[in-house]
Amino acid sequence: SSDVCSSDLVMLLILTVLGMFMDPVGMIMLTLPFFFPVVQALGVNPIWFGVLIVLQAEMGVITPPVGVHLFVVRQIVPDIPLSAIIRGVLPFMICQFIVIALVFLFPQIALAPRQDALVMSGFSLNMDLSQVICPLPHCKGEINDRRCF
Repeated sequence: SSDVCSSDLVMLLILTVLGMFMDPVGMIMLTLPFFFPVVQALGVNPIWFGVLIVLQAEMGVITPPVGVHLFVVRQIVPDIPLSAIIRGVLPFMICQFIVIALVFLFPQIALAPRQDALVMSGFSLNMDLSQVICPLPHCKGEINDRRCF
């Protein structure tokens, strides 16, 4: 278990460093072919790891020195120096780091809502679509209206 945690932390650290210099799509496309086989071999839940990658990519767009969103904000308000924008982003980086740490330490945060959200909204993964009330306006709430599906 410690090998799994340490290898996941190393992968997140690599994503952090790459996020400082690359856009998120390029970072994910560059690393995922190498990381995903390792994740599978370690028996890590791929959905949980995918959520961590997305959270890390979100953090990458605001991480100095080349955070893409930093330069977008700089172009919108050119009167504010980049150093002030970076200082303004630091609280958001801290919050994002806390979210990543919580998802890393408690994988249920990323994994539990899938089934529970569907069940609470009236859906089940095994549910027959003929019993679903059509949400589209032209159906007028009728059950078993095949035009919806």
